[in-house]
Amino acid sequence: TREIRYVESDRAWFRRIRQEFGSGKGRSPHWLVFNDEAHHAYRRGETGDEERTLDEDKDLAKKNAREATIWIEGLDRINKLAGGGKRRGIRLCVDLSATPFYLQGTGNEVGRPFPWIVSDFGLLDAIESGLVKIPQLPAGDVSGAEEAAYFNIWRWVEERAEADGHDTRLTPQLLMQYAGAPINLLAAEWHARFVEWTEGAARQERDPVPPVFIVVCRDTAVAKEVYRWLAEGEGGYGQAPEWFRNAPGQEVTVRIDSKVVEDIEAGGTKDETRRLRFILDTIGKKTWPSGHVPEEWSERVRKHNDKVNSEDDDPEQTGGSLTWIDERIPPGRNVRCIVSVAMLTEGWDANTVTHIVGLRPFGSQLLCEQVIGRALRRKSYALQDDGLFAEETAKVFGVPFELIPFKTSQSKSTAGEREVHHIYSVPEKAAFEIRFPSVTGYHDTGKFEVTVDWAAIAKVTIDPLRIPHTVQLSPLTTPEGTLSAWGPGERPVLTLIEWRKRFRDQQVAFQLAREVCKRWQDDHGATAVPAHVLFPKVLAAARRFLVEKLVCEGDSRPCDVLLVGEYMQAAIHQLFEALRRGSRYGSCELPVIPQGAAGMGSTLFVDFSTTKPIRPAQKCHLNATAADTAKWEQSAAFCLDTHPGVQRWVKNDHLGFRIPYRKNGIAHPYLPDFIAVLDTDLQLIVEIKGQNNDDADLKRKAAERWVDAMNRLGDHGLWVYPFVDGSPAKLSELLDQYCLAQRGRSVTLTS
Repeated sequence: TREIRYVESDRAWFRRIRQEFGSGKGRSPHWLVFNDEAHHAYRRGETGDEERTLDEDKDLAKKNAREATIWIEGLDRINKLAGGGKRRGIRLCVDLSATPFYLQGTGNEVGRPFPWIVSDFGLLDAIESGLVKIPQLPAGDVSGAEEAAYFNIWRWVEERAEADGHDTRLTPQLLMQYAGAPINLLAAEWHARFVEWTEGAARQERDPVPPVFIVVCRDTAVAKEVYRWLAEGEGGYGQAPEWFRNAPGQEVTVRIDSKVVEDIEAGGTKDETRRLRFILDTIGKKTWPSGHVPEEWSERVRKHNDKVNSEDDDPEQTGGSLTWIDERIPPGRNVRCIVSVAMLTEGWDANTVTHIVGLRPFGSQLLCEQVIGRALRRKSYALQDDGLFAEETAKVFGVPFELIPFKTSQSKSTAGEREVHHIYSVPEKAAFEIRFPSVTGYHDTGKFEVTVDWAAIAKVTIDPLRIPHTVQLSPLTTPEGTLSAWGPGERPVLTLIEWRKRFRDQQVAFQLAREVCKRWQDDHGATAVPAHVLFPKVLAAARRFLVEKLVCEGDSRPCDVLLVGEYMQAAIHQLFEALRRGSRYGSCELPVIPQGAAGMGSTLFVDFSTTKPIRPAQKCHLNATAADTAKWEQSAAFCLDTHPGVQRWVKNDHLGFRIPYRKNGIAHPYLPDFIAVLDTDLQLIVEIKGQNNDDADLKRKAAERWVDAMNRLGDHGLWVYPFVDGSPAKLSELLDQYCLAQRGRSVTLTS
């Protein structure tokens, strides 16, 4: 048999739609259409604005375009078919929207108001009239920067990551290394609000609902990492707020991603989707909105409680992990935290949202307004004695009320363009070739007795100017819609005073020691060193570390090391490395060098272009050298090129010479500034530093580890690592010392 498919005609479609709308009995040719959430319903334009859409928002842009097209095409068909041969069609179409602006992916200018707006009561009007909460955004912090760090968390993390030598494209793990600080700071204020609500309401009403904390993420990968940290206490990004930790029978944090939202919109067919639908519909509700328990939820609860009863009869059947549920309590009533990706353009009536953290880039003012809109519904519209509403606020981190410029193509004008220089190895200068081994890691060839090499521990500095712990919020109430240091409204200051009271130094040392021991056993196996032998020694080192090696700038405290993943991972790394290198019988560590061509690098393969200023080099295999500084590297290059004891040298630029090390638990390559070879065949790895900070100290120890392991191997000559800080003029003196030491003079060879 041949399958026959039927296509629904326009008239058949219209009859079906009319019946679904409840107008099957009437045949009026006149239609009145109300488009709620009308920012999803308009015709596509041809401005090509999709090309400027941020990469992270392209999926959302496609969804917006699809929704708008489907709805408008449907209205066009209704307008064409309604009323038969009489004067027919849609007589009036009314758009209703809290954000009557073009969305991304519509072919129109993103954020531009609809040209058909008749009446607009904007966000600022609603704020100043008291109809919504007053959003409070960071206006300043202890760093004294012009823009508060947590005003735009995404941009702040990008800047911090770049300054710390990370990749400029943020991964979820790298983002969370820094995002723990603003989340903890705002969560501490959330807890104060929670105590105020629950204790204050307990005297007046039964079972008060908690305030809600929302984290809006860039994508599902970020949301997953945030959820692991907040709800499950995993990830190693510092101390997570314990108030959002899920426990058996107590789900206080939920994760909603874009796929779940789409499934909910489509009616929800998956079991987990339908459960989350009930949760979202009852966020902040003490009782069921309809006044009675929905039959579907009642049936779900009945099946669940039957499992609980069977568990009581046979605990091994379910592992004792289920708890009894009261169907009369809405499932979203006790939710405290929502980790979301979408939930931006959909209507939502929760009125208990008080805190929002944005962990995503923002490409338009509209997107900022949609995110903050999650927290604007007032909890109470009861009038005070003065006839006014009580002030309600929503505190927001990371959602900037400003337009971030999109990426645009650079001008093709040649005016002001810098000259491009070609750097390459010169065949005629082959005598100055430098070869070096490519080390990918290290391995230990001997047994290890547990001791701590205290001299190997570098300092870790907690600097409130880098990661602020005091933030002042300001209300968004000025006519221009910007933050102002003057004008009416409360300006609260958020600090870590209450958060710090929860930790004693002994607790901090205990947590650091626990993480170090866990990492040790992950690397060496649980049986390498018994836990009862390893932990006391590491704990003693952790206590000493907090006193002697942890530098607390300003009013910082030792417990602040748990606040940020960067600080915590740095402390763990230092203690771990000291433990690893602390054998009483000396380290037996050797470098891991790949076999064949991959194991050796050379100046022979250098060939690249640069716009940096270049200088000629005589004792270098390359035709010229380019510097990354204004003066210091140029001075060092001149010294290497003219010193009589230097046989050959090269700037480590596109050379492929890297020293492996770990920072905050993440593997990184360290690229020293120069490699030089003296006329005594002593090989130097030269680093020029203007500031000897924590990062420089970490790299210095990584280079010393590389040198020690290479010299112990003995197959690639003798190496040293001169670290020059304060002034490049010191390099000449160090070169003199190395030359004298190698020629048998009474001079100590030091780095």
